[in-house]
Amino acid sequence: MDFHEIVRAARRGAGLTQAALAQRVGTTQSAISRLERGHLSPTVRQLDRVLAACDTRLRIELESGEPLSATPGTTSKSTAKELFERDPVVEAYKKDVDRTLLRTNLARSIEDRVRNLMALERLAEEARRAGATRHR
Repeated sequence: MDFHEIVRAARRGAGLTQAALAQRVGTTQSAISRLERGHLSPTVRQLDRVLAACDTRLRIELESGEPLSATPGTTSKSTAKELFERDPVVEAYKKDVDRTLLRTNLARSIEDRVRNLMALERLAEEARRAGATRHR
């Protein structure tokens, strides 16, 4: 299920119209429509906010060995491990990785890791805004 299908199912499950969801989220009905049609790619933070407005909790979980599609809509039988093994950037990174940091991060709960990811995303967005302001 793609993110746009998740948003649509959550909205319908909550008994909300696109306009009502937009009002809860603080956006427009047309933005919700574009999101549900897959014309927008939300960040994890945005997706979490939209789903929370539908009284739905976002939970991200990735398990080794689960089939993933390399491209949305494909039926590839590749696993997460296979996808990462084929990525030359990941292969180069593996050579210089501090495994103690990985173990520490993996010891945290999924919820804590997602919160940390969202905090990093906010920080990156602030840095992008600061850079855009500086280049004007």
